[in-house]
Amino acid sequence: MALLFAALAYSRVDDARRGVEAIGEAITSIGAADQAASLLSGMDAHSIDNALAGPGGSQAARDAFLTTRAQVDQQLRGMLTGSGTGAQDDVSIARLQPALHEYDIRFGLHTAETRLGFPLGAAQQRAASDLIDTSAIPGALAVDEANTSFLTDEYVRRQNGAALGQAAVVVAALAVLAVLAFGQRFMARTYGRLLNPPLVAGTVLVAAFAVLSVRALGTASGDLRDMALGSHSSIHALQLARVELEHARRDQSLFLLEPGHGARYDREYSVQVRRAFCAHESTAAASDPNSPCQPLTAQVAQQVAVELRRGQSFSGRAPGILDGRYTGYLADALRNVTYGDRELNADMTVLGALVTFEQVDRQMRDLDTSNQHAEAIALNTGAQQGQGGWAFDQVERSLQSTADLNRKGYDAALTDASGSLDLVRAAAPVVALLVVVLIWLGVQPTLSRYRLAAA
Repeated sequence: MALLFAALAYSRVDDARRGVEAIGEAITSIGAADQAASLLSGMDAHSIDNALAGPGGSQAARDAFLTTRAQVDQQLRGMLTGSGTGAQDDVSIARLQPALHEYDIRFGLHTAETRLGFPLGAAQQRAASDLIDTSAIPGALAVDEANTSFLTDEYVRRQNGAALGQAAVVVAALAVLAVLAFGQRFMARTYGRLLNPPLVAGTVLVAAFAVLSVRALGTASGDLRDMALGSHSSIHALQLARVELEHARRDQSLFLLEPGHGARYDREYSVQVRRAFCAHESTAAASDPNSPCQPLTAQVAQQVAVELRRGQSFSGRAPGILDGRYTGYLADALRNVTYGDRELNADMTVLGALVTFEQVDRQMRDLDTSNQHAEAIALNTGAQQGQGGWAFDQVERSLQSTADLNRKGYDAALTDASGSLDLVRAAAPVVALLVVVLIWLGVQPTLSRYRLAAA
């Protein structure tokens, strides 16, 4: 029975360990899919910047394109690393790859035409950008969606499994302890000794191992909650915000590349930014998909901080609740602050960078409206402080910094869960052997008595 108890504890802990690994692998695939989606827009933006540079293009933009293109391939491979929905992901990536192949061809054509000064370069670029919109990004986000669904189901299953595992370990431990108690009582009556040291040691060992196993399962369950609902939820929201903002950045450039289609790209830019963050006039307005976003200003960002912080420092979740009039992925991240002031400050840095990005965008559109097209292009593509390239770099850096902060929390929870479960897995065979030996030593007086009686 002692062996069965140790085997049961080991199996429940091992199952929990595999659950932690499965969720960790799904999160890795989700991250790779979101990175690929944002890189696809970034890659396209570099291609457009090459076209905006005029005849001859821009070598810097072409180099940036090639670097980003290689990163896209790397993330595509990462999507399938340990994915819980491998077959489904294969289908999504299979649809994505032909679009990327055609995009590469169109990039080559548009680059050649731009160098030669042909006007068709813009048309090739528009067709290439449409491929990114209709096939490539949806393919990457389909991998995100499939793995997120798997993650949600797996999380619920593993949380329920942890509770059942704890109950099973407790029941098995009580059964073994009952047998040991019966043996202790039998030995006491038979030999007139109050305690049998080996059986007492075995009882203590079984009880201690049961407590260790139950605590490990509970710790892993809590860490899993922190990983899935805490760190990952924030990282996922930040990654999706980056996808939308990379897309918005690209639509800025398309707005300048094709003046005749400017209204379309202006609308698309607004949609992408709205998905990232939107401050509606009221909570009721937030439920209306046609409700306009209020201009994003430093005052709006400050109001968000005031609502969440409520004039106090904090180390865990924010003491305040974000008003329902704020929507978008960044609002989701702000509602999920779990690492105190430092995470809220990082989120506010993202919002502040987005305020600056929006200000530069308005300046660029004002220049273009005033027939200062060349100046608008220079402002949009420039990397100096106050220009478009610099402003978006601040957005990217702040998003990455905030995601890294949550990633540290995720890694700490993963290490804690794995460590506690691995300790029980390693201890199980040792405990089983020791309990068997102690029981054997404990019953030796009775066995010796029977041998003497038989002799």
